[in-house]
Amino acid sequence: MATKQTKRLARNALIPDASKMETEFGTEFVGDAKRVTHKVETRVKTNAQRYGYFKRED
Repeated sequence: MATKQTKRLARNALIPDASKMETEFGTEFVGDAKRVTHKVETRVKTNAQRYGYFKRED
């Protein structure tokens, strides 16, 4: 039988690390919506260009 600690550790393993998600989505700038929006938009555009989703003009 599993102990209480083992069950708790297994349950916690299923919960994503919120701090990592907040950093990834730019919410480290809580309270400054303009900076958050700009950071996320820039990240999306950069990734799109990197992986060829935008046509590059020669």
